[in-house]
Amino acid sequence: MVIAPALIIGFRGRPVSSSSEISLLAAIKEIFIDAFTPEQLANLENAAAALRTHLGMPAR
Repeated sequence: MVIAPALIIGFRGRPVSSSSEISLLAAIKEIFIDAFTPEQLANLENAAAALRTHLGMPAR
């Protein structure tokens, strides 16, 4: 989730349009993302890329 002035970009790069979506994304960040160190997040990114490749999806 990227926070910019007056705009929040959610999943898949789409602008978030409602306060409920903003609340949901904030809760996900607080509960899941903030639990990891930057190194752990990088490892998760690598694991997700490996899974996408295994499933024939672009690794991003």
